[in-house]
Amino acid sequence: MRHRYNPRTMAFVAIVAIALLMITILFIPPYLGLSNDGSFDSVLLDCGLRRIEPDDVSVYFNYYETTYVIEPATGAMPGTTSPVLRVFIRIAVWIDTLFTGDYLFDVRFLAAIYMIIYLAVLYPFAAGVLGRLRYYSEGLVITVLFVFVFADVTLITRLASLYTYPLELIACLAMIDMSFIIPYKDSRGLAPVLLLLITAIMMLTNRYFAFFGIVMSVGYWAMMTVRKDIIHRIVYSVFAFLLCIFTVFAGAHLLSTQSLNSKYNQMTRGVLFRAENPENALRHFGIEPRYTVLTETYADQQFPLVFPDSGLLDEGFFDQYNTGDIMLYYLYHPVDLVGLLNQGVHKAFITRSDYSGYFEKSEGRPEHAKTAFMTLWSTFKEQTAPQTTAAIIMVFLAFMVLRRDRGLKTNTVEGQREALFKTFWWLFIFLAGVNLLTVVIMSGDSELLRESFLAGVLVDVLFVMFITEILHKINVVKIEEDGR
Repeated sequence: MRHRYNPRTMAFVAIVAIALLMITILFIPPYLGLSNDGSFDSVLLDCGLRRIEPDDVSVYFNYYETTYVIEPATGAMPGTTSPVLRVFIRIAVWIDTLFTGDYLFDVRFLAAIYMIIYLAVLYPFAAGVLGRLRYYSEGLVITVLFVFVFADVTLITRLASLYTYPLELIACLAMIDMSFIIPYKDSRGLAPVLLLLITAIMMLTNRYFAFFGIVMSVGYWAMMTVRKDIIHRIVYSVFAFLLCIFTVFAGAHLLSTQSLNSKYNQMTRGVLFRAENPENALRHFGIEPRYTVLTETYADQQFPLVFPDSGLLDEGFFDQYNTGDIMLYYLYHPVDLVGLLNQGVHKAFITRSDYSGYFEKSEGRPEHAKTAFMTLWSTFKEQTAPQTTAAIIMVFLAFMVLRRDRGLKTNTVEGQREALFKTFWWLFIFLAGVNLLTVVIMSGDSELLRESFLAGVLVDVLFVMFITEILHKINVVKIEEDGR
């Protein structure tokens, strides 16, 4: 089969298999999706939609809702929804209305749009990974692995929802594509422009991605090692500058829109949660020790000790610290910060939320019901894989070592392209760290389960790349041509 092995053909086979599994999950009864955790309500109001049965609170967290009523956005709440998500929802509503005209919005139209884009960005990644292999048997192993990882039901059900998860997933994979395309195929054409747009879209999609621009600007400085002519140097410098400016505005927006609940969790689920001596931690901010009673409490827990917006904490607590003070505290207590980051890495492996249901209520399933279909990879991650920061760093460093080619000289074009590829991957790992760092500084561990999704996707991608490099280096499943 060696002469018949074609990476692009195998990548196409993987995409077709994933497409068939996605159709089975999303569009063949019983329809699967992700339940509403309460955050859909503001999105619906912002996009001119409402739930068919708004009084039925039993579906929250428990059941997936496929259909919503289309109505004029008289109660719109501008600024509460990601502008990118709003655009996609309105396009899906328009397509639904064009085909059905029944004034009902089926969220599966949105899932269909996501599915098409998802498959489109998966293909270059699959082709790039399979291009590292020389034997059909190796390619077959990676193709099967690719299908199990990227057709896992915990990923696919997110497409049938009003969360920003699908946009984060698609943008992350598109960025991974650029790491294959820019160094080896298109360092001077459209790809650098697309990378700029993808980074901007990510920053607009999730406010916790505010500092991605300044990280990815490093990639443009690295591109100058491949394209050294003055025109490209100017263009890449402008792109890097634009990303830095965008980061300034996004960072300012992040800080100015911090909710009172996040500020509460910033202290109770961050500083006090990790502090060995909560009283000493409060003294660092000039807060009275009596507030240690708030340690480990959430702003939105079912039976709160105090409501953050009640005014009882305005003087003597909230007025004693801001985000800058929190950052300075972690600078003096790095062990506490590392502990929170390690929690974020642990939660990045949990893609199947315990509190979310996958089935419609009409299916008669129990609350929070899940499916066992296509869950092999997510189950392995949650129950078997080492879920620590050290493990991720070790896998990444092993991947970099395996990727090393001693016969490739750094002063050659090929060597420079390989160095650019590795730079991109260092940036991707750094992006995951910056994302988790931003979350824990702004809200402690209260939003880590939700906001560690991007880090989880990068774990998936890194695992596939790592296994590919193992097969590339040691040919553990090579089938000898002489039949031995």
